[in-house]
Amino acid sequence: MTSAREQVRAGLSSGRGDGDAVAAVTVAATTTSARPPRNLGTLQTFDVSLAQPINVYSMSTRAGKYGMLFIGLVLMAAFMFELFRKLRLHPVQYGLVGLSIALFFLLLLALSEKFAFWMAYAGAASASVALLAVYFSAVLGGWQRGLSFGAFVALLYGALYGLLSSESNALLLGALLIFGMLATLMLVTRKVDWYALSRRNEPVAQSA
Repeated sequence: MTSAREQVRAGLSSGRGDGDAVAAVTVAATTTSARPPRNLGTLQTFDVSLAQPINVYSMSTRAGKYGMLFIGLVLMAAFMFELFRKLRLHPVQYGLVGLSIALFFLLLLALSEKFAFWMAYAGAASASVALLAVYFSAVLGGWQRGLSFGAFVALLYGALYGLLSSESNALLLGALLIFGMLATLMLVTRKVDWYALSRRNEPVAQSA
């Protein structure tokens, strides 16, 4: 700015006209603004990460991907009750259990269109747990057995919601859940004589 003032003064003192003085001021201002700024220092680097928000349909789709695993775990629990309580469940009963779990995912999608996802999930899970608890209370011959089975299914629903809520650790949590269920099954049945169970289920041949 000092050099610009000196140029203006020099132009006025040398007898220039008003137009020359304005031109000198314009040229000086342009020269001054074209100079690079001083003492900026080094630029700081930073990282930017973009996260895509999860909508209702993507959450329902992710829940449906765990459908077969979830049905398998519930049927495994029903088989454990049949094994240790020495009961016999018909394949139709296993089919009804699997159908009730599959209906949960359809109910979840339908409710999530009208309510928040956590409300829809809580409603669908509560309805499914209540249905299975009442059904297995009659099948297993007691309310305590039915409630214990319903508590196991409720625990699975809670674990599934944890998987859906986690965006970055879903694969890790899912792998740990499967490993834990398999380890529990192997530890519980490590002393079961499967050949004896198969011979017990075979019809006894009538003597001639």
